Amino acid sequence: MANDNFRNNKETYRYHYNYLNKNIVFKLIAFGAIYFPKYLADEIGRIIAAFLYFILKDVRTRQYKNIRHILGNGADERQVRLIALKVWRNWGKYLLDFFRFSNLNNSNLHSFVAEIKGKDIIDKVLAKGRGAIIFTAHLGHWELGALCLKLTGYKTNVIMSPYESADVNTTVGKIREKNGITTIPIDEGSPAFIIKILKALRNNELITIQGDRDVEKKGLLINFFGSPAYFPKGPMLLAMKTKSPVIPAFTVVGSDGLYHSIAEEEMQIEDTGNEEKDLRTNMERMVRVIERYVGKYPDQWYNFYYFWEK
Repeated sequence: MANDNFRNNKETYRYHYNYLNKNIVFKLIAFGAIYFPKYLADEIGRIIAAFLYFILKDVRTRQYKNIRHILGNGADERQVRLIALKVWRNWGKYLLDFFRFSNLNNSNLHSFVAEIKGKDIIDKVLAKGRGAIIFTAHLGHWELGALCLKLTGYKTNVIMSPYESADVNTTVGKIREKNGITTIPIDEGSPAFIIKILKALRNNELITIQGDRDVEKKGLLINFFGSPAYFPKGPMLLAMKTKSPVIPAFTVVGSDGLYHSIAEEEMQIEDTGNEEKDLRTNMERMVRVIERYVGKYPDQWYNFYYFWEK
C-alpha cells in the first residue's frame, strides 16, 4: 500500500524509481566501487553525476527551489546552481562509498572517518536499559553512520522503507548484512516490524531511523526554514510510545574530505499526557535539529522532490 501511494505521487516517483533506484544501476556502481581504483571510480562518478544533473531538468528545477528556500531571500543564483551540482556529486560519492564499506573495519575505518563524536552520550543513554532511537535524516551518509555505531561496539538496527525493486532490496541488504547491521523493513500491512523494533529496544539495542521524508503527506506540517513542510509522525510516535531515549545523529563529509559522525545530546521528550500536543512539540524540536544540519550542509541533503507544502 505504501508503495502504491508513493507511486501515485508522480513528482517523487519519477525520480526515485525511474532514474537511479534500479538494480542494474546499483550493480554497476558496486562493480566500479570494488574493482576500479578509487581515484578512477570517483572521477567517473563525478562525470556521471554532472551528466545526470544537466539532463534531468525537472529534478534540477525542484532542487533549485529547495536550495533557494534553504538559503532564504536574495539567494545568489550562481550559488544555488553550484550547490545543486554538488548534491549530485555528493550523492554519487555516497553510493560509491556505500559499496566500499563492505570491507570497512576498525583497522581501516580512519581512511574514511575522521571522527566519531558522542560515544559518551550513547553510553549514558544505554545505561538506562531501554535501548535508544537514533534520529537522522537523508543527509550525509546515514549508512556509514549506522556502520560507525556497529564498529564502535553497539548492536545496531536500521529501520528502512523498502525499495520498489526486490532485487535492489537484496543488493543493499547484503551489504548491510555483511557489515553486521540488522535491517528492519517497514511493512504497514504487518505488525512484524513493530515487534522486531520492540524486541531490539528491550535488548538495549540501537534503532536508527530517518525523520525527514514524508512524500505521502500523512504526517504533520512543521515549519522548516520558515514555511510548512510535511514530516512523518512515525519516528517520534515510536519514541513516545516506547519511552526510549532519542539521540539525533548525523554523518557528514567535512572540508577535509573525510566523514564526521556526530551524536548530539539526548532530546528532551515532552510527556504531559496530551499526545497530540506532545507529538507536535517533540517533532518541532526534532525538525529544528534537522534544519540546523541541512542549513549547514545543503549540498549533502538528498531529497530530490520539492520539499515544502505547495
